[in-house]
Amino acid sequence: MADSRPIAIITGATSGIGAAYGDKLASQGYDLVLTGRRMDVLSQRAHDLELKHHVNIYTEYLELGDEASLDDFINKYKDNPRISFLVNNAGYGNRKRFLDDNIDRQLEMVDVHNKSVAKIVHAFYPTLNKQESASLVNVSSMMGFYALPGTSMYSATKAFLILFTKAVALENTNPHLRIQVLCPGLTRTDFHINAPLADKNMKNRFIVRWMKPDQVVKISWKALRRGQIQCIPGFFNKLTVLLLKLVPDGLFNWIAKKIV
Repeated sequence: MADSRPIAIITGATSGIGAAYGDKLASQGYDLVLTGRRMDVLSQRAHDLELKHHVNIYTEYLELGDEASLDDFINKYKDNPRISFLVNNAGYGNRKRFLDDNIDRQLEMVDVHNKSVAKIVHAFYPTLNKQESASLVNVSSMMGFYALPGTSMYSATKAFLILFTKAVALENTNPHLRIQVLCPGLTRTDFHINAPLADKNMKNRFIVRWMKPDQVVKISWKALRRGQIQCIPGFFNKLTVLLLKLVPDGLFNWIAKKIV
């Protein structure tokens, strides 16, 4: 890594929002460190980005639920003075209900969605803080604003990311380091093969609206430029969050049990 270009790290960069952020950052002249588990797909994506944007792409197999693997990754990159953009995007859905599932499988989601993000943010913050301009994006979800049957741990871990990122942003005193929690709604990506409550037809219905990953990233990017800490992309997603605040808990719980 002898080049002078800034480096962006993106976890979960194989597809979806992570892949879209990779394309966006490469187009802005960043070299990239992309992590994932499907290395054949990740390597092909890296090759395509190098040809398209003429930047350097480095790929890393990273199992965020494996503490030793995570520590090795952190130690390899955390002190690199060129790191100036970090996107914590890796995550997965679980279609089983908490009370019916194996507890270790459920707790693994805490490791991947929360513990790994906390460790990465804490480790890379000193390097980001030294840059003339730097950004940190933690990808949460609209599901972090409400809970439904079958989303117990998923919603809880995404809610953690929202509050955690907001608090870290408030603790940060560096005006040149922008921190954002991105809360996308339904996004057309293969994540939804395993996501809870996924509609495989991906059809828009009333206020339920699907977005493309590049649309989500475009909105996130503009929000970063404005210094916006919480980004909810899409009018209907914003409307949903607003409506949820107005609906009494008892009514919402009754509806949730009926429709799920």
